[in-house]
Amino acid sequence: MPRDITGQKFSRLTAVSFSHKDKYGAQFWVFLCDCGTEKTIRLSHVRHMRTRSCSCYNKEITTIHGSSHHPMYPIWNGIIARCYNEKSKDYYRYGGRGITMCDEWKDSFLNFYRDMGDRPSNKHSIDRINNKLGYSKDNCRWATYNEQARNRRDTIFIEHNGERRKLIELCEELSLNYINVANRIRRLGWSSERALSTP
Repeated sequence: MPRDITGQKFSRLTAVSFSHKDKYGAQFWVFLCDCGTEKTIRLSHVRHMRTRSCSCYNKEITTIHGSSHHPMYPIWNGIIARCYNEKSKDYYRYGGRGITMCDEWKDSFLNFYRDMGDRPSNKHSIDRINNKLGYSKDNCRWATYNEQARNRRDTIFIEHNGERRKLIELCEELSLNYINVANRIRRLGWSSERALSTP
């Protein structure tokens, strides 16, 4: 049994009871937030002030600093929606198959922005490096559509001149519109040779 910290307070959180250890040995405790909400949180995040509240602190900071009007805020909010809101049209592709956002980002837009910064251009969007893992600092980057297309679960591979190639890369080499060629193969059922050679 881990050392008892019941009753100890960390910022807005008071330890209520031990919950569990994960497979790496990290402790999770149930904390009572000053706002009255109980939440199970990783102890190290609370001790190191990465998590200060159930999430109400972040909402207050967001309001105070106008973060909800920040250009990156809708991106952060959109990730949360597709990971946790079952009514989101994209939930089945993300939360529905186990994709989540790390607690540090989920609890704070400011933490997300600190780690990711501004996207380099309007052509960039957030991309998970390993599609089997969730959203976190170590697994996310800003990438263009073409860069993301190389990394998607449904990336199209074709046989071309005796080689197995990614369609996106081949289209770039041949100066072809990837979306048009991909639609010909996926939706129209064309052979890759016909899809690549038809103007």
